[in-house]
Parts: sequence; C-alpha cells; structure tokens
Amino acid sequence: MGLGLPDWDRLLSAISADIDGALSYDKIKDMCQGDPLMAAEYLYLKSDRSIGPLRHGMAKELRIAVPPITSTAHIELININAPQIYTTNFDEAIEETFLQLSQPYYLVALPKHVSTASGERVQIVKYHGDLRHDHTLVLTESSYYNRLNFESPMDLKFRSDLLGRSVLFMGYSFRDINIRIIWFRLMEMMRDVPQSDRPSSFIVRFERNPVLEELYRGVGIQTICIDPEGTVQTPEQRTKRLGTFLRELTSSISDRGKMPGGMHRMYVSKGLLDEILFLTEKLSAHHGRYTNFRRFTALLETVASRRCPVQLVPDAERTIRGLVAGGHAQHALDWVTLHLQDHPDSTAAALCLSMAMLSEDGEWFDTASIPWKNFLAVKFSTDDVDALLEAARVVVDNRPVPEGFAYVLGIIKRIGIGRQLENDAQEASSRALEFLSQVRERFSGVDDINVDSDESFDVHALLKQIVQHNDVVSEDAIIPF
Repeated sequence: MGLGLPDWDRLLSAISADIDGALSYDKIKDMCQGDPLMAAEYLYLKSDRSIGPLRHGMAKELRIAVPPITSTAHIELININAPQIYTTNFDEAIEETFLQLSQPYYLVALPKHVSTASGERVQIVKYHGDLRHDHTLVLTESSYYNRLNFESPMDLKFRSDLLGRSVLFMGYSFRDINIRIIWFRLMEMMRDVPQSDRPSSFIVRFERNPVLEELYRGVGIQTICIDPEGTVQTPEQRTKRLGTFLRELTSSISDRGKMPGGMHRMYVSKGLLDEILFLTEKLSAHHGRYTNFRRFTALLETVASRRCPVQLVPDAERTIRGLVAGGHAQHALDWVTLHLQDHPDSTAAALCLSMAMLSEDGEWFDTASIPWKNFLAVKFSTDDVDALLEAARVVVDNRPVPEGFAYVLGIIKRIGIGRQLENDAQEASSRALEFLSQVRERFSGVDDINVDSDESFDVHALLKQIVQHNDVVSEDAIIPF
C-alpha cells in the first residue's frame, strides 16, 4: 500500500464494478461480514466460476504507479540477500525492483518452477499465485480450501524451505490459515528438538499486541515491534518505518558493505539519502550542536560502503549538495569518492571533493583514492564555480593552508582555460583566471601546474610552497624561550 497499491477493500470494490449482475461492494462486504475470501467467492460465482474476469480487474488495479526502486523497504529486501523471498501478494513490485537493479532472480509460481529452481539465484516465490497464470491464484474461499490439503508442489516446497531455516515475516499478519497450519505442523515435527537447537524465527509488527506476541511465542516466533509508541498511521509512513528497520538490519550484519555470502555491494536506498539530508539540515540549523551527530556520521559510513542505483542518482546529487551547503563535505569524503567512481558525470561529487580538499581536514586528504580521470572529466556550472572560488578565497588568506588546496588550484586553472565548464558557464572562466592572478602573488607555483592531462596533474612545486607558507612565523608572534 505504501507504493499506492490497493488494500483488499479497494481491490475487491474495483473488481465488483466490472462483474455483470454483482451487487455493490458495500452490500457484498456487509453481507459477508467483511470476509474478503467470501466476497471474492461471490464475485467468482457471478463470473460463471471463471477467474478470468477477476484477474482482469486485479491486473488493472495492481499496476505500480510509483517505481518500487524508490521504496527503501524494497531496496533493503534485496540487500538482505535471502535465498528465498515468499510473498502472498499478486503484484510484481519485488520482481520489478530486482529488474531495475539488474539483479538475477528465479520466479516460482508454477509446479515446474518448483522442480527447476536452483539455489544459484534468489527465488521469489508467489505463494498465492501470479497474475500471468489464472489457475495459480489463491483468491477465493474455495481456492483457500483447495490449498488446505497441503499437497500442492508449492506447499511441499514451503515446508521444505522452512525446515531448519530462520524465517522473517514482514508486512504480514500470519493470519492466513494455510500458512499457520503448515507452521504448526512443522513445529510439531520438531517437538523433540530442543528450542535452543532450532533456528530463530521472527515476525515484524508495528504496534504492541501482548496477545498476539504470546501466540507467536507459543509457535516459536519472536516479535519485533518497530512502532511501539504507535506514531505511524498512513501506509506511506508504515512503509518508511519498515524500510528504516530493514536498513538498520542490513547495516548491522554487513561486511564492508556486503551481506555475508553476497558477491556485490549493497545498494543505497532513497530513505538513507533522505535521512542524511534531513540530519544535515538539522545540524546547520543548530550550528552543529544537534544531538544526532553520531547518527549522522554513522549514516555517512553506511552510504560510503554502498553503490547508488542509477535511478537514485538525482537523490544522491541533492543530498551531496546539501552536505556542501551545510559545510560537511569532509565528512562525506569516502562516500563521494566512491560515488564519483560509480558515476563519472557527478558534478555534485566533484564539487564536494573539492570542498573537502579546502577544509581543515584537507591536509590528511588521500589523493591516491581520488578517481582523477573521472574528477577531471566533470563539467562545472557557474554556481559550482562561484561556490568553489568563494571557499578558496577563505582558505588562501589563512594558515595553515591544507595541502588539498594545491589540487583545487589545479581545478581552478583548468576552469580558467575552459576545460571543465558546462557550455553555458564559459563566463566563469574569467573569474577563475582573476582569482589565480591574485593567488600567484603568494603561490607562484601555480604556474608550474600542468593541466593538459585529463588523468592527473603535477602540483609538487605548489605543495612545497604551501609547506613553506605554513612554516613561516609572523613577525608579531611571541616566541617563548
């Protein structure tokens, strides 16, 4: 529902409107005492016992308007790197997220899929059917009853996959009678196995419910409550909270940005970028005294180990520019370096790296880690040039001057000859040349920088002058002796 998809009432209401001779959904719901399975069974009977008309209506309602890759919960679901993902939903949001990230998966919806599925790819199991195959849909009361014999290939696979595994139930109430019975039978099979020897399983709930928690505990499932105060209300808020929980889960068990057993780096989610930007603005508003600074730096460490999907690059660019505006470029050093490696045309990352070189921490700047070939290919806008020149003016009159200042002067020199300017920003070259002429009075080594190469430049002479400049003692200094 956080992606705009319908709940049961909205879905069945839309379907009933297309069924000739069916009562209004409000009447159907009232006469079925709110039971969606019974309501679906009525619509099935009114369709001459054909699932096609119901499936047709469902397909129209289950079109995803919001790209699932913008959902933090869906991104983090992939980051978890679970071998199997079971869903009772009919939509294709999970599959679409895998496709948009170019991640391989194996869809299990038919009996032949059960026999051919391998463990080499993540299996997405459509436990209640797939819209492409009418006969697989478990939607009506009778279809649920048919599944209660638990002899279908899908049920046998479910039992096999559950045995000896940890299971995490998310966005799911554990109220489907067929799944509850399978779980109960599994627990009965393992009755003689000590609880301490069984893998732990969990269910994620938003609000506290002592009765349900006790019932879950009775069948070997621990409850994780992610909204104990009951502060989230809308589907969008619930999806966001679930995404935050999953992000913290993946961060806590990742190994240098990779899941245990995973071959690729995890992905940046929109929720992670949004929270970094939110905390950046909070820090700026409170002049760095905001209490969540530790969380801010922890989030930057998290994002620095992940790769950004190309679809989320605009969100990443916005967050990076927020860090620059808030004076936190040096804190984002590792992340923007990696981001520029993955996305060579990122002007925001190049600007942020330049600002980091100009910061007080610039003297510890690891120049070897910078993807110079990408950095020197970026085209700056007029606003970017003006921001860079303003920051450089502050640095040039201060001491100590960070060593990174030498590399920034190299960039400014390239801007001065129009090498790194957007087409509509050529007038900024004159301001860059004017700044260099002022700097030359103190640092003549700027003339020795060779900016012809698009892969690196030599700033050794300028670095030597910067070191000498920082070692000079002013005439009015009092030297204790």
